[in-house]
Formats: sequence, C-alpha cells, structure tokens
Amino acid sequence: MLTAEDPQAHRRAARGGPAACRQDHHGRDCCLCGSAAARAVQGRLAADISRRLFIGGTAAALLPYAAHRSALAGPGRPEAPRRPLLLTNLTLFDGSGSPPRRDVNILIEGARIAGLPGLGEAVAEAEVLDCGGRLVLPGLIDAHWHATLCGVTQVTAMTADIAYVHLVAAQQAEATLLRGFTSVRDAGGPAFALKRAIDEGLVAGPRIFPSGAMISQTSGHGDFRMAERCRAPARHRSAMRRAPALR
Repeated sequence: MLTAEDPQAHRRAARGGPAACRQDHHGRDCCLCGSAAARAVQGRLAADISRRLFIGGTAAALLPYAAHRSALAGPGRPEAPRRPLLLTNLTLFDGSGSPPRRDVNILIEGARIAGLPGLGEAVAEAEVLDCGGRLVLPGLIDAHWHATLCGVTQVTAMTADIAYVHLVAAQQAEATLLRGFTSVRDAGGPAFALKRAIDEGLVAGPRIFPSGAMISQTSGHGDFRMAERCRAPARHRSAMRRAPALR
C-alpha cells in the first residue's frame, strides 16, 4: 500500500510508471493493483464487458426466433381452419340431466363452437365431417389435480432429475386432455412451466389453474423431505418417550 511518506511513488503509480508495482524506500509494497481505485476501475470494465456480452449474446440467441417464429409452433395447437367445420351425426350429452340427443350437428368457427344447426340446414362454405354417431360432451373439469405428480411415484418425485418429472408431466397432460378434461385446478406442485407450455401451444394439455407450493405440516402429505432430514433431536425424542400417553 502507498503511504504519504513517498509522494514520488504516488506520482509514479498515478502515471503507471515502472515503479507502480514496486516497493517504497522503506521496502514496503507500494503496488496499486489491489487498491480501491483499481478495483473500482476493474469492476466498471467488467460490468461493461458483461453488459456487452449479455446484449450481444441475447441478440444472437433471439435472432433464430425472430427469423423463424413460425417454426416455433412445432407440435403445438394447429391453426384454426379458415373454413367453418360442420360436425354431423353426433350424440350429444350436455350434462343437464336430459338423455343424450342423437343426430346433433355442431358448427365450429375458428376455435369456438358457433352453433347447433338443425338437420338438413346448410352452412355456406363449411367443411362437413360425418362423426358416425360418436358421443360429444362438454369439457370436464378436475378441481383437484397435481400435474407434475400424477405420473410418478413419491420416491421418483423426491429423487429423480426434475427435468424428467416435467417431461412425464407433459405426457400426462396430453393424456388428461384426451380423457376429456379441458381444465384442471392444480392443487400443488411446480406446474407453472407446464401451464405456460400448454398456453403457448408447445404441448397438448388442459387449461391449468396452478396453486404453486403446497402448505403442509411436518410429515404431512406435502412434506417431501427425506426421513433423515426430519429426524427430531435426541432430547426431543427422549422427552416424547417419557411423556404420558394421551387419553
């Protein structure tokens, strides 16, 4: 460190001369490389380099997405047909308590059901698909679901690579949709990434209303810690053994 006893050394160091990293006349180290001023300059340079690398790297990473955005859809939701779609010869179960209705027609425009045209009613420019009497019903809603836990065991959920758990969850999301569930309330678990992927059309699945982390007591159904991490201190276990049994 430089001292006030050698002003010449200070001036040489400020000029960056050859004595900047030598010793003063008392033999003490007078290097400024680790001084507060040098660290401040180094920090600003590093921050600027990091900022430039971040901006450049981000731009480079986003360029393929900007240039080929249409290719990002991949196996996502298909684009809505430009022509209306008329589904004929359906059996409709509407959940109202009435018996299923036969010979029902459903008109789809874009991604929405537009109406139930009567038998023989023509729809201009519509593509017609005969459904052969198959059953149609409103989308089911599961109000208690765990998208990231339904396809794995508890041991797998606690020990497997989390990426594997999410891949299984994506597979189960499509299976859930194909079972007729178009909406689920996720009652606990890391389902936000899966919800986003479904909303963006990257994977098939129901609408997810996520709750996030579970609230659970120790050793409850939401406590996924391993047994050795939940072991009570020896003094507590001894006190519990001595305590009289509850009557």
